Amino acid sequence: MTKKITIIFISVIVFIISFQGCKYSDSDLTDFSRHGTFSFSGDSLSVQYFGADDYVQISVPEYIEQCFQAEAQETESFGVFVHPRITAFVSGGKFDDSYDAAEIYCTTNEGKSWFRSILPSVREAQDVGGGNIFSSVSIGFTSSLDGWIIGSRHYGMGNQENFIYLSHDGGKTWEETNNINDQYARVLRFGLFTSESIGFMCFRFEFEENPFPIYRTADGGTTWSLALMPEIIQPENSYYEFSALQFHDSIYELTLSNHEYAEDILTLTSSDFGVTWNNLKQKRNR
Repeated sequence: MTKKITIIFISVIVFIISFQGCKYSDSDLTDFSRHGTFSFSGDSLSVQYFGADDYVQISVPEYIEQCFQAEAQETESFGVFVHPRITAFVSGGKFDDSYDAAEIYCTTNEGKSWFRSILPSVREAQDVGGGNIFSSVSIGFTSSLDGWIIGSRHYGMGNQENFIYLSHDGGKTWEETNNINDQYARVLRFGLFTSESIGFMCFRFEFEENPFPIYRTADGGTTWSLALMPEIIQPENSYYEFSALQFHDSIYELTLSNHEYAEDILTLTSSDFGVTWNNLKQKRNR
């Protein structure tokens, strides 16, 4: 039976506190492969856009403030995306009387105003501890219109379900796309989309027969398949794990870090939008 998902859109207005002279180039406005960093203090968010000279201090809705405070107490999960065109926040959601779905807040004018949407609970939602719908959640945009959210539910013993949502109207509405829980419902290191149609799910090392599983979609999540990976030899008594994926046009760079030796790094490159990976490079500083 098909479940109909309804997206609720509500406008929320807040006002900016102060700016500190943010400057960035025209290319930074259109390149969504590079985004900024953030920190939170009090009732404001400090963001530094990629290529900017200074931080921008912006006010946030009370709900975001509460989520940051809860996260500091390890009772909440959330994701943040920072870009001059759009800055977005998503919560992990709660099972209580106040709300039962992950909430999304977006600003397209550097915090002068925010709009809010609600990500409905996924099918057969279960409490994953602390009342959270998602034990971890992330958000990103590949253009001013195309966004993605990946929410994970960890059930213990390596079992984890991962759910994927897409937006094509700048974060105002979201729809769930296909996931790979029926193929590989294990612990996700990270997931992301690099365009409206291309996305990746990078899982942690677990099984020798498929040590570094990367699932890739080229049709917006309708279908997923394993990417072709070169052989990677694990060092004795320690393991590499996926840590980052960077991209520009068709060139992709995937980083794996040794969880015991932080400076022991492997880098894989792809020149076909992440279909195949090769050119294994190693940086070892011990």
